[in-house]
Formats: sequence, structure tokens, C-alpha cells
Amino acid sequence: MKTRNLIFVLLTAIIVTTPLFAQLKSPNNRADYIIIYPNEFKQSLKSFIEWRQAKGLKILACDLNDIYTEFKDSLTNQENIKDFLKYAYDNWQSPKPRYVLIAGGVNYIPTYRVKSDLNILGEDTISIEQYYVMKDESSAPNMMIGRIPARTQLELEEFLTKTMNFEDNFNSLNNIYDGTFFSDYKPDDGDYFETASNSIATKYLCGYRVKQISLNDSSKNYGTKDDYFSALNSGSTMVFNFVRSNSQLWCYKNSIYADEIASLQLTNKPFILSTIASTQSYDNPSKKGIIEEILMKGQSGAVATIAPSSIVFSYSSVNLIGNFFNNCIINREPTIGEAFFKSFKQEINSDYQRYCLLGDPALKNPFFGTASAIEPVDMSKVIIFPNPASDFIEISVGAGSEPALTGEIRIMNVFGQIVSLVRAGFEPAPTIQIDVSGLAPGMYFVRIGDKVSKFVKL
Repeated sequence: MKTRNLIFVLLTAIIVTTPLFAQLKSPNNRADYIIIYPNEFKQSLKSFIEWRQAKGLKILACDLNDIYTEFKDSLTNQENIKDFLKYAYDNWQSPKPRYVLIAGGVNYIPTYRVKSDLNILGEDTISIEQYYVMKDESSAPNMMIGRIPARTQLELEEFLTKTMNFEDNFNSLNNIYDGTFFSDYKPDDGDYFETASNSIATKYLCGYRVKQISLNDSSKNYGTKDDYFSALNSGSTMVFNFVRSNSQLWCYKNSIYADEIASLQLTNKPFILSTIASTQSYDNPSKKGIIEEILMKGQSGAVATIAPSSIVFSYSSVNLIGNFFNNCIINREPTIGEAFFKSFKQEINSDYQRYCLLGDPALKNPFFGTASAIEPVDMSKVIIFPNPASDFIEISVGAGSEPALTGEIRIMNVFGQIVSLVRAGFEPAPTIQIDVSGLAPGMYFVRIGDKVSKFVKL
């Protein structure tokens, strides 16, 4: 009898002291990256978590039910998730969490909805993920948050595979373009859409391989949606859409519909998409929006999107997208999340807060590793001879401790158009000769990485 009682006491102690939840309030927790997922997606995340951890990020994956169990004092599930993320940021061990991934569509994990200040336009509420990591509606996010709006396990698994392949095998994509810029046209707007699109292209991708497509049939860049699809199939690292839209279509002219994107056959050349377009929502549990369709295309389509989930005004949005391109291509922030959220922090306004990152916030910025351009070179140590030149120029880099020159040398005209592109691999003290005999007389620029010098063609 004593033995039975002892066993009963021991079993009771085990049952009572074993945690029934994940202990998310433990001050001993530490993570660089928090993943929130529904229980149904647990196994689908396993390979992705191991892959991210192998790259040096400490991950804590949190079952949605555990969050609801431990954080249940607020009136809504959205507020309970927000309470959890605030607690983790404020109380977990340092360094504080940097990334948050919501792994699942709104049919599993709710989006954070707030009252819209544009109800005069028929918009009552808006869904914005970064409110989960904002102290209040006027502050900047304290963590970089993204959502993968997968509605099934298969969609999640395919998207995570696409993410891993894009980051690990980017160079093997052999993209034709570094950027594709697609602009809408409506006579009432004149050439505003194309002009604003071109301003971003020339300011941040001068000397890169750029495809510009305008739906204005009087533009020198005129093209159709089929030309846009062709550019995507050719491979484009960054894609920018400046179009009128709603949740189911892009473009006032030559419209592209969500159902069309769903059935579109694209090559397996994923891209990073940013848009200035209104109401690309992903919060309808019964029907996918166009932004979801371009993301959930197996191993093709977008691997990340920066897009508004509600009505935005284009004038201020141009600055946000410009900041994003600047942080990706000029500043070369390590991840897409850092490039986007640093853009967000540069100026807080109601338009900026309506933009969301869909995809992995820790996705490596392909320009961080100088995927299509070379590492910066000190142009004071680069010699262009002869200058002026008539038939050829020679470009040389100093020997010894100077940086080796590898990658691409671009020659551009005064309009920023590439007229000659040389892919080179150099040992120290290299010299390369480039034929310029076919160029028209005038001034030209030589771009090496993010450094630019010039010469005169006679």
C-alpha cells in the first residue's frame, strides 16, 4: 500500500509540475526570430527553421494556441498576439528579437485591423501587420515583421522552398534584368505614373540592367501586359508596379486580374515585388487577392512583396518605395526586412503604415552580396586610359593591397542607359581593354559596383 501511495504521489507531482503550455512568459527565453504558426503547419516549418538556424539566427517557433493560452487578457485574439510580441521584446533575454514571421493566411492567423482615417472613401478598417510590433499607431515598428499568407500546408511548403532556393541559389537564376518598372496609364493622370517610375529607376538603378514598360502608347517605353509577363519570365531581381488597382486587379489600362495571375505560367525565376497601388488586401478568407496569387505560384512569382493593404496616395508612396530601393541597392541592407523597415522609419505617416511585407523578413537582400554588381571599388585607384578615347579604353586597378576587381563593368550614356557591359574576373593589378569605337561622340560613365567615373568618346 505504501508503495502504491508513493507511486501515486510521484505521478501527481509529475502531472502538476509539467508545463501545459510553452512558457512564453519565461524570462529565460531568447530569440532573434519569432515564428507564429497554427498547429497544422508545425511539420511544414521544420526544414525552414533548421535552414535559418544554420545561417546563425536563433529561432523560437510559437504555436498560436500557446499564445492564446498564455496571453488571454485582451478582448481580441489580435490584441493577445500583440501582447505576446510586446512581452517578448520587453522581457526576453538580450539581444532582443529582430524578426517576426506570421506563417499562415488569415484563415488561420488574424490580421491586425485598425480604424481607417479614410472612411470618407468607404474604407472603415485596414489590416496592417506591423501594428503587431508597434507601441502605438504613431510609432515605428520595433521588430521586422512579415507574413506568408499561405492557406494550405502545400502553399506554405512551396513558398518556403522558393525562399530557400532564392537565397541560396540566386546567382544561378541568370536574370536578364536587375529591375523591371511597369507603369499604368490613364489620360486624366497624364504621364505621372511613368515619370515617377522612371525617377526611381534612374536614381537608384542607373547603370543596372533595367526594363521599363509603360501602358501609355505614346511613350518610348510603350508595352503591354504581355511584355510585362515576358520580362518576368526573362528574370528580374526587382519588380516595381506603379499602377491603379484593387484587391483583384492591376492597371486601369490593359488590366491584369487575379484569376489571370493564378493561371499564368511563369518560369522559376522568383522576384521581389514592390508596388504603388491601392488596396492589395490579403484579408478575405473566402477569396485570394492578386497579391496572394503572385506570391503563391509554387517556385515562380514573387518571393516577397512590399505592397499596401488599403488605400494609399501615390505622391507620398513614391518616397517610401524610393527609400526601399535606396536601402536595397545603394545602402545594401543585409535583408529585405531591414531595407523595408528602415524605409518605414525614415518618415512615419499614415500612407507608410499601410504598406506590409509579405514574405520572410530575414530574406537576404540579393544586392547585399552584390549579386549583379561587384563590390565597391575605390575609383581613385582605377585608371581609365586614354581619356578622351576614340577606339578603346583600358581600365586598370592598382596592384598590391588594392581590392581585386570582379563582376561587371558598365559603360552608360548620359541618360543612364547601358551601352556596354563587360563581365570580368580579375587578379590583382588587372587591366581590361574595352572597345568603344562604336559609341557616338560624347561623355560616358563607367560604373564599377556603386562607384562611377567618366570618360569622353571622340
